[in-house]
Amino acid sequence: MPSPLFVGIDVSCRNNKVQLLHSDGSEIVRFSVPNNYPGAKSISEKITGVMGKNKFDSLVIGLEATSVYGHPLVYFLKQEPSIKAFNPRIHVLNPKQVANFKKAYPELPKNDWVDAWVIADNLRFGRITKEVYMDEKFVALQKLTRERYHVAKNLTRKKNVF
Repeated sequence: MPSPLFVGIDVSCRNNKVQLLHSDGSEIVRFSVPNNYPGAKSISEKITGVMGKNKFDSLVIGLEATSVYGHPLVYFLKQEPSIKAFNPRIHVLNPKQVANFKKAYPELPKNDWVDAWVIADNLRFGRITKEVYMDEKFVALQKLTRERYHVAKNLTRKKNVF
């Protein structure tokens, strides 16, 4: 029977709360790292250690889309050789999807550790089928076109005010 490792990451501008779960929902470990390169490296090292020690056959990683704070982590996890070796499935979840899933657990408090657990538990249920596809070239183009859109909209608004 397949036994995946589920990793939920609650991303913020300063740190990342990480929750690792067995396929039965039991907690393996949770930890917090800074939201920077050494923190991302620490996440990959801990995941690699847990994968090797517990003989998981697959890796599923999920994080909540939190503005632009999660993009570098997703790029890192998709390109890191130690993580790539496990052929991970990486999902960026919509915050509304996470909030709606959390409603199934009304007794849970609101904090970052709970959010990381809810993300991992959401992955565990297997209803998220679409993996994230982020190519740096397209994300840069997306940011440029969005910025141009906002500048044009602001220019029109200012002309109308004037």
